[in-house]
Amino acid sequence: MGIAERLKWARDATGLSQRDLAELAGNMSEGVIRHLEAGITKTIEVPNAVKLCMALGCAMGWLLAGEGEAPDSDALKAIGAAAREAKGAAE
Repeated sequence: MGIAERLKWARDATGLSQRDLAELAGNMSEGVIRHLEAGITKTIEVPNAVKLCMALGCAMGWLLAGEGEAPDSDALKAIGAAAREAKGAAE
């Protein structure tokens, strides 16, 4: 599994759209996430990797190289739920 598959798996587990994850990661471009997940972009800039790892609660080694354990799917679901709740409160 490469970066594309790990990122998509983690995002899908949160239940967030690419746009919502981009916002959660600090106003990252949705296109960055779309290109990473589609495998169009094969590498990720360190600042974007840090933002995604912080947003998803995963280790950088796991996202970039598959090292270590994948994030817990229940924890990812909770991240997604909290993000949706915060977005709803802000609207």
